Amino acid sequence: MPIMKKLITIALIFLFVGNSSLSAQENLRSGFIVTLSGDTVHGFIDFKDWTMNPSKVHFKKTENEEGQYYDPYDIRLFAMDSDIYEGGFVDVELSSRESGNYSNNPNLFLEKQLVFLQQLIKGSRPLYVNGNSVYDQYYIKTDSAFELLAYKIYLKEIKTDYGQKDVVIENNRFIGQLAIYLADCQNIGPALAKSKYNEESLKKVFKKYYVCKNENYKVLEPKRNLSIKFGLCYGVSFTGVDFEVYNFEKAERTNYRVMPFGLSLELGRTVSHPEWSIYNEFTYNGPFFLSDKVIEERPSYYMVETTSFEFYSLKLLNLLRYKFKPQNKFVYFANIGLATEIYKGYWSRTHDGIILNEDFYGSSGYNKKFRLNRLVAGVGVNYRHFSLGGRFETGNHLNKLSPGASVMLNYTF
Repeated sequence: MPIMKKLITIALIFLFVGNSSLSAQENLRSGFIVTLSGDTVHGFIDFKDWTMNPSKVHFKKTENEEGQYYDPYDIRLFAMDSDIYEGGFVDVELSSRESGNYSNNPNLFLEKQLVFLQQLIKGSRPLYVNGNSVYDQYYIKTDSAFELLAYKIYLKEIKTDYGQKDVVIENNRFIGQLAIYLADCQNIGPALAKSKYNEESLKKVFKKYYVCKNENYKVLEPKRNLSIKFGLCYGVSFTGVDFEVYNFEKAERTNYRVMPFGLSLELGRTVSHPEWSIYNEFTYNGPFFLSDKVIEERPSYYMVETTSFEFYSLKLLNLLRYKFKPQNKFVYFANIGLATEIYKGYWSRTHDGIILNEDFYGSSGYNKKFRLNRLVAGVGVNYRHFSLGGRFETGNHLNKLSPGASVMLNYTF
């Protein structure tokens, strides 16, 4: 299978690293912009892998037109579902937060920049983040102006019994700013006292505020480029396996139907390459059971020979998946990849009878374990959390494995 392994390696590189031509492809999402005059224009936004706040956005009124690039000079905001970016002049703090590079100055080093801020909390008291700065910096909005929530780590020199020593100090002025911003909730104090300068902690503070005020709000969860989906799978599989049982020809001609079940894991890049993903499945398959009885009867001789075996397999499936129109309600997909199965089981043969009027009983058997590889291809359809797929698996002549087929139902969390 060296060729197949090379193909899978190439596919992984294509999916998770990509190349310049693929990066240039458009990934249009329904959205809108708000102009400087306050007009809302609906259309399509080219959604990129924005690990930082974008400096500009490509917007089209229709999918087929060339469109235009906009920066914060041109529009107030742009939005796609839970991704909302507002433009404006803001203060950006330039001090380092890397250990060993702390400043000895407690004051903030500020610079005015025109940026798109990403909205984290939508409501009467919004919260924003700027991921384009030295570190994530957070903002509140009063009237039409953005205000930086001030925070800085710096060194302060103190005297000890052994001389001078630098200690790390935090400038937590953001807590006082939030106390004023959220002052109409009298119970917000304890939450502010425990707050930290990170997204998770600040969101908790704002949630407590809106619960306190009994106001509607929305926590925005922006789309991330790495998608990880876990699932459960169950189905039916038809295949033929020769378990190489000694002097048991019936085993060579047997096709088996088993009911595999197990776990799945799908990795994708929903922003930059939503059509592609890596689908992995680990299932238990079995039992593969067969039994045969032969009776020999002669004068003074009666013998029953019983041959049986029971195997099961653990199957690991690695598939490259391509989705057709991944933003639609029904998503059709095609798979290709490699299946690796480890078979384990027990073979036994017994002789039970009477020879010359004497009872006779004998038995033999052994455990067996082996591994098989084969190619897999198939198609399927996905609807919300459910997907149904059919697959074809090639045979393996050297290991006496015949082609197989299966149908699997998958539920994704």
